[in-house]
Amino acid sequence: MIFIIGGFAQGKLRYVMEKYGYTENDIFDAQKNLISDWNGESVINNAQEIVKQWINDGKDPQECACELCKSIEDAVIISQDVGCGVVPISKQVRELREAVGRVNCIFANHAETVERVCCGIGMKIKG
Repeated sequence: MIFIIGGFAQGKLRYVMEKYGYTENDIFDAQKNLISDWNGESVINNAQEIVKQWINDGKDPQECACELCKSIEDAVIISQDVGCGVVPISKQVRELREAVGRVNCIFANHAETVERVCCGIGMKIKG
């Protein structure tokens, strides 16, 4: 698994498509679809949205992330780094950010390669 992380609008998807040669047909967008609708596409974009889905379904995001990692050995996971910036006033949003951060750690731990993308430039941080 390859895990790509970076801030909002930093060119993560474009980076993955250019570097790894994926097309629109290879991409599953979790912002537009439920993870239960994933059909094995090679790239899962907006993985932070999957955490929201799990929380809304009353599931433990960390347990679900560990289970998902078992079925995505060859996938590229793209997630937003939500830990930087202003701390939200809302307790619910703070808890969501913490859950996303913990799930991102699980993805990074499981991945063979981890890259951070900033301004469309990738930096390998693992692998």
